[in-house]
Amino acid sequence: MSPADTPFPARPRSLAEVAARAVHTGDYTSAMKEFVDTLIAAAPALPESAYAERPPLPESPVLRAHLGGMAEHLAALAGRPAPDWCLEPVFFLDAPHVMAGAHAGAIMRAQTPPAFARRNLFCGPVLLKLDAVTGRRDG
Repeated sequence: MSPADTPFPARPRSLAEVAARAVHTGDYTSAMKEFVDTLIAAAPALPESAYAERPPLPESPVLRAHLGGMAEHLAALAGRPAPDWCLEPVFFLDAPHVMAGAHAGAIMRAQTPPAFARRNLFCGPVLLKLDAVTGRRDG
C-alpha cells in the first residue's frame, strides 16, 4: 500500500487518529511520534480536537493507558478538563508498569506526569519537545 492509498492522514492530528493507525498498522510508537510533531507544528496552540474524541482501543492495556494519560495530560496543559472517555476504567492499568523496566523504576516514577502515574503507567517525562516550543511544563 502506498502512502497515497492509506486511509490515514500523513500525520495524525488527534489521539483517535493515532490509535486508529496503530490498530491498523501495529505501529503505535511511530504514530504517536508523528502526532507529537503535529502538536509541535501547531504550537503554542493545543487544540481540544487533538484529544477530545474517544479513540479505538488497541489490544494492549499499556497503550490504552498511554492514550488516556496523553488525553488527560494534553487537556491539563491546555487548561481544560480531561475528556470523559479517558476516565473510563479501560484506560487505567490494574498493576504498575514501568516503561524502561524495573532498573529505572525510581527515576521513572519520579519523572512521570500525574496523568500517567495515576494510571499506573510510569513512562518518565513526556512531550519535552512540545514544552520547549510552548513554554508549558510537563507534569
